[in-house]
Parts: sequence; structure tokens; C-alpha cells
Amino acid sequence: METLKTTTLGTPISNNWDPDWIDEVEATEQELGRRCCGAHAPDDQPCLLQSKHKNGRCRFHGGVKNIGAPKGNTNARIHGLYMRRLQQCATHCPMWNSCPMRGKDILQIPASRRPYCVYEQEEMQNLRKMDQDIQITDDPDNPLWNDRYKTLHPLRGQLTMLRENINILQIMITRATKVLNDKGATSEHVNQTGENFSRSDKISAPLQALRILNHEHRQTINTYTRIITTFGLHTDVQA
Repeated sequence: METLKTTTLGTPISNNWDPDWIDEVEATEQELGRRCCGAHAPDDQPCLLQSKHKNGRCRFHGGVKNIGAPKGNTNARIHGLYMRRLQQCATHCPMWNSCPMRGKDILQIPASRRPYCVYEQEEMQNLRKMDQDIQITDDPDNPLWNDRYKTLHPLRGQLTMLRENINILQIMITRATKVLNDKGATSEHVNQTGENFSRSDKISAPLQALRILNHEHRQTINTYTRIITTFGLHTDVQA
């Protein structure tokens, strides 16, 4: 039976950690004087949250199942870049007051190290999974084209980035809709000139933001569709 490797303070060491990262975690724990999660924080430093699970990770990096890029993902670098556009956990989140992941410990660590929202990560993963279920081909009757397309088609990178833009915009629409539900669709506007004043309702900032996001979402989908159509590609949903 393989012996579990831990840091000096007893934090389980992930099999994915290389020696340099283990040294980073060790140095962080010595500075803190306690154990820490040690997973990669958004600023590429060890996560400072306390270990809450047997695997040594915190509730954000080890307490929620099915978070992360789908298995077999060939675009990990692109997905990693887009992950930075998800919101980090903090009081600015419209779900903060009711979210089970919130906590004072989040607010006690630097803003740059606060973890990404696990629910937005899960939504992103599900959207990517749907993308993986769709294969783009130039000949729907030739199954061999799928593999050749993955490696040779010059538009693959552009199409992947467009899909990521669509997914990110969908997540931002979900977030903006929550804010809109809380703030309302209109806001009161007061005009005053001397002793005279008038009140009127105007479109609220959350509704304006939602309109802009929906417009951008449609435009990106149209661009994606136009490329597919122009180059004679087809989309087939795989069972």
C-alpha cells in the first residue's frame, strides 16, 4: 500500500503536484503557521483556505464534484484562459447572501487568491460538455473526417474560441439575470430645476447590461454559424 505523502504540517500532497509546487505550498504553510489547501489559486499561488476534506483540498478545490474541464479535452489552454473570466467568490456576487460556499474565510484572504465561483465553473463545464457532443464535419456521411478535422482543419482554433465566447456570455447572462431579479427592470430618475422637479422611471443598469449581453451573445452565435455555413461544415450531435 502506497504511503500518503504530506507536507510538513500534514497536508496531503496531490499526485499532480511537481516538486517546485510542493515547495511553494510548504513555504506558504510555514508563513501562515497552519495547513492550507495548496491548490492553484487564480493568481497561480497556493490557495490559502483551510483544508476541509480528506484529500487535503478546501471546499472549492475538493468539495464540489465534477468541476473542471471535461476528460479528453484537447483545448485545455484555451479553456484555462477563459476560466479567468469567471467571477471570483466575494460579497459582490449577487448570490453571496444565500450561497453555501460563502464564508468569512473567503474575505480574509487577498482578493487575487479568492477562488472562482464553483457554480459558474459547473455551468461552464456543462456548456463545454454540450460542445463536445457536437462534431463539426464537412461530410456528415464520412465518420473518418471527425478525427482529421480535430487536427488539420485551420478553423478549429477560431471555432473553439467562438464557442468559449458563447459559453462565457451565457454565464454572464445568468449572472446579470440574477442581479436584474434583485434590482428590478426600472429605476427612479429625478430631475430638478430650481423649485421644480419631476420623477420618471428609466431602464435600470442591470436591464441595460442584460440587453447588451444578449445582443453580444446573438452576434457571436451568428458569427459562429456564418463560418460553419460559409465553409460548408455541418454539426452532428453525437449520442
